[in-house]
Amino acid sequence: MINFQHAELSTLAIVAQGRPTASKRLARGDLAYLLDALISRLGDGLAPSGSTRPIEEEIGADHEHGGELGNAHGVAIDLGAVAKGCRSKTKKLVKRMLARLEKANAPGEAHRAVVQLAAVAGVLRALALLERGPEWRRAGHRLVDSGDLYKLADSAAIALLARGEGLLAQAQREVGSSFEEMSSTVGLVATLMYLCGIDATARPPQGERGDEPLDARDHWEKVQAFVTLAPALALDLDAQTILAQSLERFVAHGSWLFEHLAIAAALATLETAAPQNADENRWPEQGDLVVVPASFIPRLRVILDVLPGA
Repeated sequence: MINFQHAELSTLAIVAQGRPTASKRLARGDLAYLLDALISRLGDGLAPSGSTRPIEEEIGADHEHGGELGNAHGVAIDLGAVAKGCRSKTKKLVKRMLARLEKANAPGEAHRAVVQLAAVAGVLRALALLERGPEWRRAGHRLVDSGDLYKLADSAAIALLARGEGLLAQAQREVGSSFEEMSSTVGLVATLMYLCGIDATARPPQGERGDEPLDARDHWEKVQAFVTLAPALALDLDAQTILAQSLERFVAHGSWLFEHLAIAAALATLETAAPQNADENRWPEQGDLVVVPASFIPRLRVILDVLPGA
C-alpha cells in the first residue's frame, strides 16, 4: 500500500525526461503517476477525447496541462509550476470521475464506479494533506482547488444516495453483499466535504456591514450536500472511522468531526421518523430543514429560497 502521508515533494516535480517505470513509481508512492493512471483509467468507456495514443503513452504525458509530474531528484523544483500542474491534473481527474458517475446507472456499472470514487477521493485527500506540509505552507501554493473538491463531494453524494436507487444500493445489489469500498467512499466523501469548507453548524457569511449574508444560497447548497450524505454516514461505523482517521491528520479540524457526526445521527433519525406538520405560526426561512414524503429522494431538504408571500 502506498503511504501518501510520507510522499516526497519531488514526486510532484515537473521533468521532461528520465521517466521511471510504472512499478517503481507506484512502489515509492508517486502521487503524480497515480493521478495520471487514474485519469487514464477513468477515461475507459467514456466518449473518445480525440487522442489515439495507447494508455501506456497517455500515463504521465499530460503535456497540454504543463507536462509530466514526476520524480526530480537533484533537479531544482519550481513549486509554483508544480502546484499549477497538480491543480490541472486534479481538475481533469475530477472531471473524469464526474463523467463516470453520470454513466454509472447503467447495468453492472455501479460497483466499478463506487470503487473508482473511493480511489479518486483517497488521492485528493492525500494531496490535501501534502499541501499542508511545511514546504507547501511556506510556498503558499495549493495542489487542489477547493471548488473541485466541492464539485466531486456534492455530485458524489447525489449519485450515491439521491439519484434513483442510488449507486451504493445498486452496487450492493450487483455484488450481492456489502463491500469495503462502500464504507471507504462514504467516509472519504465526508472528508472532502470538510476539506472544501462545508460546515453545517455555521450561518451564511455576512456582508461588510454584517447585516446581510453573502451568497446565502451557495452556503445552504453546501449544507444540503452534507445533509444528503449524513444518514448513510450515521449508519456506517466503518465510514465514521475512516472520516475520523482522515481528520486526525488535519490538526485544524477542531470540533467539526464531533459536531457533524452528531448532526448526521440526528438527521438519520429524522429521516425515518413519523411525519409532523410544520409550525403554522412560523414562516419558512432559507436554511430550514424539510422532510418530504418517502416517495421523494432525498427526503431531507434544505430550503434554498423562499418566494415572497410564501
